[in-house]
Order: sequence, then C-alpha cells, then structure tokens
Amino acid sequence: MISYSCFSQLLRNISYLEKQGVKLDRVVTDTQNLPKLLSGRIDLWVAGANSGPYKAAREGLQGKIKSVLTAGDPKDSQMYVACNPSVSDDTVKKLNDAVHAMEKDGTSAKIGAKYK
Repeated sequence: MISYSCFSQLLRNISYLEKQGVKLDRVVTDTQNLPKLLSGRIDLWVAGANSGPYKAAREGLQGKIKSVLTAGDPKDSQMYVACNPSVSDDTVKKLNDAVHAMEKDGTSAKIGAKYK
C-alpha cells in the first residue's frame, strides 16, 4: 500500500481518499511532508507544479525532490507527485499509466468538472 501525507487544507479530498483505502498521514503544513518523503516515511507527496519545487527550495531541498508524474490541463493549476527514492520504477510506471488512462477515458475531465 502506498502511504501518502496530506496537507490539512485539502480536507475536502481526504474522506474520498480514505474511503479508497489510501493510508493518510495528516500534517498541519505542507512542508512537513518533505522530510517524510526523503526519509521514506511516506511514498509520495502531491504538490503544485510551481509551488512544490518552490517549497522544496525554500526548505533547502532544491534538486532533492523531483517530479515523477504530472497530471491535468496545463491551463489549470497542475499538481505533481513526488515519490521517495525507495518507490520502485514499476510503481511509478503504474501511477503514470493510471493517470494517462484517466486522461484518455475522460475520468480526469469528469472529476475536474466537479470543481469548476
């Protein structure tokens, strides 16, 4: 099972994720996720495509966190997923394949439409 840490401002999505069986480790500030990710305590961190690298750099971690998955329409506020180094290439591929499948079959668009 993948462990994921969630920033408390994302509360509207938490119950959905928990119902899907995602193990969540809640934090008060998003930057608390960075040391958890680097130490392997969590498997992935979801952050904004611009805010994620900015937060990592602000915490002195520039170049230590890299995006492994980007989803969404570039015109929207994109989010990216960063995985800790022990997450296998196979798991990263499965994540990428799942996102691409959701884009292809329209699932992403349906989910996004709920929040516009």
